[in-house]
Amino acid sequence: MASNETPELKYKIPGVHLLHSDEVMGKFNLYEYQADAVEQLRTEDKCLLQIHAGTGMGKTAIAVMGVVESSPKRAVMVYPTNELIDNQQQSIRKTCRALGVEEPDIVRVHSAEMRRLITEEDYRSKSKALADNLRPPLKDKPKFILTNPDTLHLVLRFKYGRGRYNEQAARVLNVLGSYSTLVLDEFHYYELRELSALYFDLCFAGFLGMFSRILLMTATPHSGLERYLNHVAAASDMQTPQPVTAQEADSGRQVIHEVDFSILPENDDDLKQMADYLIERRDELATLREENKASDYLPACVILNSVIDARSLTEMLLASEEFEDGEIKESHGLVPQNIRRERESALVLVGTSAIEVGIDFDTSYLLFQAWSASSAVQRIGRVGRHRSGRALLFAPKYVYRYFDTYVEDVKSRSNMMQYIEDGFSDEDPGLWYLESPYARMEAEHFVSNLVDMISATPAGGTYVNEDELLEFLDEAYPQTDTSSIKPEWKEHIEKSADTLVTLRSTDASALVRDYVAERRGLFPVYFSPLYRILRRAQKYKLFGNDNDDAKKYIYAAKGELDTDNQKSTIDNLMAEYSSHVRYHRPVCISQVFGYMKDKSRFVKMRYDALPNKIPFAPVVGINTKDFLGTDIGFDGLRDPEEVADNLFENELYAIVDKSTAKKIGWRIPSYPVVGGSRGGRVYFGGNALVALAAYDKFQEGENS
Repeated sequence: MASNETPELKYKIPGVHLLHSDEVMGKFNLYEYQADAVEQLRTEDKCLLQIHAGTGMGKTAIAVMGVVESSPKRAVMVYPTNELIDNQQQSIRKTCRALGVEEPDIVRVHSAEMRRLITEEDYRSKSKALADNLRPPLKDKPKFILTNPDTLHLVLRFKYGRGRYNEQAARVLNVLGSYSTLVLDEFHYYELRELSALYFDLCFAGFLGMFSRILLMTATPHSGLERYLNHVAAASDMQTPQPVTAQEADSGRQVIHEVDFSILPENDDDLKQMADYLIERRDELATLREENKASDYLPACVILNSVIDARSLTEMLLASEEFEDGEIKESHGLVPQNIRRERESALVLVGTSAIEVGIDFDTSYLLFQAWSASSAVQRIGRVGRHRSGRALLFAPKYVYRYFDTYVEDVKSRSNMMQYIEDGFSDEDPGLWYLESPYARMEAEHFVSNLVDMISATPAGGTYVNEDELLEFLDEAYPQTDTSSIKPEWKEHIEKSADTLVTLRSTDASALVRDYVAERRGLFPVYFSPLYRILRRAQKYKLFGNDNDDAKKYIYAAKGELDTDNQKSTIDNLMAEYSSHVRYHRPVCISQVFGYMKDKSRFVKMRYDALPNKIPFAPVVGINTKDFLGTDIGFDGLRDPEEVADNLFENELYAIVDKSTAKKIGWRIPSYPVVGGSRGGRVYFGGNALVALAAYDKFQEGENS
């Protein structure tokens, strides 16, 4: 597959065996590392325990075992994606049956489920629906709340409820406090501002006396987090035992099968190489599907770094006419979750990180990209779980050179994982943001609001007082203060702080009716980042969220769909859109009629007061609007320009020079901005805070 100049590097990754212990629980003969973890949970009433094990090695079973042996038998289990939440229900029920315990109560808690409860079960508010569903069972039977970090974050920030004194939100938080165990799965997934917010949430939960046990589970643990986890544990007097790690053995039960692993350097024609590779093997893939009709089996899977590349590869495979209808399926942000499950006849699944921490499946061929060691390890863990397989990594050139120079053979799977970590040379997962004054400033704003709330409540001071809160804040951020932030920056950040309450930064998006996807047999309605539409669509229309007529274009798509599931998905998407509009999130409706081939539009914004020197200190403000429009707006979009500009109105922004933006990298969404004789990039909302923290970090490095 490779040219003579760049030979394909080939390795064989051995399978993994785990030794069983003498411990038996129900029908489970525990692996040694599982028995070690369960023993830690038995001996420590209050602990923060890290569990390090690969995909498919039984981490979830440890959490369930710990819960059913505890009192009360209740846990909040946090997963990074809603798809993973839905997938884990069956695993938890199966584990409980094998343990011989009664059928557990399992409640999903995320935004889509809250909308369903309000629509179908006549709840008048999300806070009432949430409080009722969190309520403990009448007897001490196992109960699991499956949620995402976004919902947990909003609950802990008193955002699920209203009332003069936020009593509804406090009631939800009080009910949540009856759960003894908190489980955070795929903990490696969180970086930068998300990791920072999650850190404070865990500290605050400990300060309130919630959760006597916290389990952090991952296959790829972050380095450098130890002192922060110690702060989390100290907030509620928890013990922090040594992490429990699954150790490979020469014998025992085989949990991961052998994988033929190849590496090629990334190139501009990666997608064409992948398409050719799959087209060449189409008949073999069809035979594999015929031999294994299980719904969780996929003959081939492709995991790419970007949604744009994933959709482009799908289009290339469909355009080849080698694959029949239904043989190419997708799992990424442009495909609603209900539609992702329709993959019974698929030969190839094309997706992004939604696969990496989402659906559980079995595959024979894996083609993938990776931007970090943790993403590479997670993705390669998707092959070899139930049978031997083949994996092909299109690696960054420096990673390819490392393997070409230093790696000849692989003695074990853990040996290969170490090579991957060394090859990618990952820096920390964004601890520099957690250590920045901007992270503390966000925490200070919440604490200030909480002080105001309890001061206004007659009995508030009996629950927690201002001195205790300020002491807690200093303990959570012992080496950080906000005095280094420029006063004018601090003023803008404080004014916009209430818009930055969500865990993840909210980027402008569009609910799209995609006529190109419709013609190709793909699901035609989805949410997309606005920048994807502006960059790739050749012909499109944008409609403001005050344009009720635009909704008819979305609903009209139902007439072109075949199944009830597909039609109900349109209704769910419209309900989600209405929710975004109601809560003043930046969203619009778009029609897409065609895409540019092999190129993209250069989308830029304009800011007329941009400094005329390089480098320049960040420009920070709030994107206000007058009769001339917003301070920062798109340049050269013609008709939809005003609609697009309105989505960024009243948003915090930070403009940095090009050299700083290059160091920040492509994973933090931003737009090129022009003005005067220079240019830079502009970041909005929570991403503006990350950009400012990055600027400070790079300036400190240059000065030292």
